[in-house]
Amino acid sequence: MDPDRLIKIVELAFKIAKEDGIITEEEEKILKALKKGGREYLTALKEALADNIVTQEEYDRLELLWHKIVEKSTKVALDDEIITADERKLLAHIAVSISESFNELELDKPRSENQGEK
Repeated sequence: MDPDRLIKIVELAFKIAKEDGIITEEEEKILKALKKGGREYLTALKEALADNIVTQEEYDRLELLWHKIVEKSTKVALDDEIITADERKLLAHIAVSISESFNELELDKPRSENQGEK
């Protein structure tokens, strides 16, 4: 996931939260969890790609961070023991978008070689 892609995921999450004209307190907390987790994920991704190779250890760390983003966002949504339709839509966007980006990582191969294969 490149920084621009993460920014787009966050921007789309904000649009989803604002679709009904209101960003609730819980939606705002979910967005903050996404931004915080996204920054951690992006830092780890930059470190992993510094040598153009994603090792198993780096891959595992990124996977853990991805799961933490989804878990934290879901936990925030459950704070009041209710997940609204808007929160569910926001959580689905987060889970699917980050999962798609994570699944694009290729393990133990130089990044420049992988970019042409899709």
